[in-house]
Amino acid sequence: MVELNPGETVVHSGPVVWVGTGVPRPGTLTLTNHAILFEGPIPVGPPRPPGSGPPVLQPGVRRIPLWRCRDAKVSQGPAGPRLELDLLEHSIFFRTPEHQQWAAAINQARATAPPPPPGMAGGGAAANPAAAIAARRAALPKCTYCGNINGAMATKCQSCGAPLSA
Repeated sequence: MVELNPGETVVHSGPVVWVGTGVPRPGTLTLTNHAILFEGPIPVGPPRPPGSGPPVLQPGVRRIPLWRCRDAKVSQGPAGPRLELDLLEHSIFFRTPEHQQWAAAINQARATAPPPPPGMAGGGAAANPAAAIAARRAALPKCTYCGNINGAMATKCQSCGAPLSA
């Protein structure tokens, strides 16, 4: 059983399989009045670079606050209908025989869920993807000599070798 926060109550719970990229991950999905929780194999550590293989998984709980879920619906997947959660920046998919019930319960819980924390009401990158990309680029160091944009942890320019100012 998952650990609940103060004031949180379980609305619906049942077995699911998280599908999408990588291997299917069986587990338990729990909907509360505040969040959606997946208990099962979850990725460990920071996100891996593309092409570096599947993530390392270990048993755990992934908590998704309801304010991050823009919609829950049934979509058609390669193996038939599935529950689709449209989050702020991407979608995740679950196989369950109760896909219609899950979608309805999640959308109903979203209507009365706590609001997003301060500063999160804008919807993040999903609200304006171009602004999100521009903000990430602005945070990267730019060489004052050649104008090349460098990696976040770079100390010298990857193009001309000049030191990057702090």
